[in-house]
Amino acid sequence: MNTAPSLAFAEIDFRKAGKSVPDKDCVCVARRDGWVELRDDKTVFGAPDDHRLVSLPRSSTPS
Repeated sequence: MNTAPSLAFAEIDFRKAGKSVPDKDCVCVARRDGWVELRDDKTVFGAPDDHRLVSLPRSSTPS
């Protein structure tokens, strides 16, 4: 079974994605040990509507 990193990404772990456009496509990316998490930086960090997308490391992807 694949599991997320033991520690969730903190706000300081997120950086603006290179293709973000201010006031439009504001995506932040956090990376650690092959894990990638995306979030909308227009949403307050940790708020109920702060939804995230998580990508598994390639070696953890089911075949």
